[in-house]
Amino acid sequence: MRTLINILFTITLFISFSCKEKPEPNPIEDPEDLPVAEGHYRNPITVEREMNFIGEGGVADPATFRWMGKYYLMTTQFYSYKISGFKVWESEDLVDWKFKTAVQIPGFTWEAFWSPEMYYYRGTFYIYFSGPSGDMALMKYEVPDSQINPEPFGSGASWEMVTYDFLNVIDHAIDGSILIEPNGDKYALFSGFHGVKYRKINSMENGNGEDVIQLPMCSVENIEIQPGTVGTKGWTEAPTAFKKDGVYYLTYTGNHFLRPDYQIHLAIGSSLDALIPIPGNPWILRNWGDWTATGNCYPILGPNLKDYYYTYHVKEGYRISPENQQLLRKLMVDKVSFESDGITTSAPTFEDEPIPSGADYENDFSTGLNGFTVSGSAQWTTVGDYALSVDAMGNATLDNAILSETATGKDFVAEAHFRLSQWQATGVSGIGLIQGNNTAEANLVVSAVTVDGVHQIAIYDQHG
Repeated sequence: MRTLINILFTITLFISFSCKEKPEPNPIEDPEDLPVAEGHYRNPITVEREMNFIGEGGVADPATFRWMGKYYLMTTQFYSYKISGFKVWESEDLVDWKFKTAVQIPGFTWEAFWSPEMYYYRGTFYIYFSGPSGDMALMKYEVPDSQINPEPFGSGASWEMVTYDFLNVIDHAIDGSILIEPNGDKYALFSGFHGVKYRKINSMENGNGEDVIQLPMCSVENIEIQPGTVGTKGWTEAPTAFKKDGVYYLTYTGNHFLRPDYQIHLAIGSSLDALIPIPGNPWILRNWGDWTATGNCYPILGPNLKDYYYTYHVKEGYRISPENQQLLRKLMVDKVSFESDGITTSAPTFEDEPIPSGADYENDFSTGLNGFTVSGSAQWTTVGDYALSVDAMGNATLDNAILSETATGKDFVAEAHFRLSQWQATGVSGIGLIQGNNTAEANLVVSAVTVDGVHQIAIYDQHG
């Protein structure tokens, strides 16, 4: 006999899927002398107001964060950010970046704001960054329960400093990034002399934990610094790792950001301890021409939820920007592909590249259930501007569902954002993604269900 359980879901939902690839463009001769082709972009990318403040122009050490169909860009910043706040840009396609805001941090004392990286974990946004002290700092924005559609840099976001010394280690610990495993284990990666290091940490807000592990092979050690030139042998920066299909990918940069041969390396392994630099390092390098010094590489999933890209920066040759008396660095965005033996890329590219493909379909419910039909007797109502609420009963798949009027096609990738606000039985809130048998076109289904005591929002096709 079926057990009926009353469940109240408040969901903020963004759904997207993609069924087709766009063809690659034909090579363009002498791209700098030609206008950018329609539907394409060309590196390096100019972001809005990037030269707005004297002394901190350009885009250095770029890191991107994807949240509910939008991307946010943060960079290393200096000097006047203490007055104006650190700058944040927003984009929907990784190419067209609009200035979003300048975030104030009351009481912040460092003179520089290096290499920020942003994460979201269980109701809280986190930003980790470094500074001249050689430490890794942390600030956070804890989303109130009443906030239905949280924006990390919206008008109601309140950021606060948590600590100036997140890792509490003696040696340099800069350019920190966080790796979260599916089982909830968390690792902080950081760098300095002699390469990349990592530590299993206690939590997103507590960087203490297990012993620091040195990855001796993951270091840019092979650049000989000649007398009188800038740089220090063995100095390595910007380690960032992620896991895909059971494989770990780590990028890191060295040797010194003012050198034209500043370069990006790649290591691959079955675990963090097993990371081994690829034979073809440096992975990304440009040490000649107007734009050199490729550095600080950051992975990001594209708008179609299928393609992967890396963001990084280049420097304006050996020249200094005369207007700002500060070196000029610019944003680069390049696509990568995963092969059986690693990642392939054409980076750095300076010819026309296709603008990252967006979703074939998406719906943020700003117009209610427009584009969906209701299956079953559950009551779906709008909450705020971009959310739905459902009082769901039962565990049958279609009893509490809404079905898209747009078909997904044979294969699709789907994403949804939701928050379980209240329930009347013990269990675990979660999300189910079910693709079905792929025999024909189908309609996307969103359903509040209960399976073995687990309360879910399920997404599946009509054959699932």
